[in-house]
Amino acid sequence: DLLEGSYRLITCKRMPTGALFGKEYRLIVVENGENTLHIAQREAKLTDLLSDKPIPDFVLYDENHLPVSMAEFCGNQPNLLMWLEEGKEPTEHILNEVYALHEGFHALQAQITFVVKSAESLKDARISRAISQIPNIRILYDDFRDTMSMLARRMYIDPDKLPIVVLTSHGLNGIYGSSGYNVGLGDLIIKIFSELNQ
Repeated sequence: DLLEGSYRLITCKRMPTGALFGKEYRLIVVENGENTLHIAQREAKLTDLLSDKPIPDFVLYDENHLPVSMAEFCGNQPNLLMWLEEGKEPTEHILNEVYALHEGFHALQAQITFVVKSAESLKDARISRAISQIPNIRILYDDFRDTMSMLARRMYIDPDKLPIVVLTSHGLNGIYGSSGYNVGLGDLIIKIFSELNQ
């Protein structure tokens, strides 16, 4: 029950870019009247999920423990960077999606890089299964401290929730970031890169 008067109701959805998508409803309440209001959140287009955040160059390491400048490594092409924590459930979920959608990931016009802590990580069944289905996956190494934290904060995602997934266009220009596991992330990644290449 509400007092007579003019009312406004606003629903909001926070986008991965940090923006809020709002939808506003206005209604008049009269004495002994009844109002029915169907509310929903504002729908977003795929392009509304994307951002444009330059990322400063950072260093990861190759299998020989040599530093790799990510500005050079990423080059002038789209990239998918995934910090994976083997054996942990959130990482296993995205790896299951990558495996299930391996044909789509294999066809991506983007460089795919798995970032892990050590060569031991590659023995994980789900990581090795994904690599076997998508042989063009690159592997780099990180200690999962400062670099990953800087990148996550730059993309406005939680650095404490693995896996960290960052999509870039044309080198180190961050367009989408995700932390933890979100259902349908694998399909969303494919759609984003497909949209970029149109």
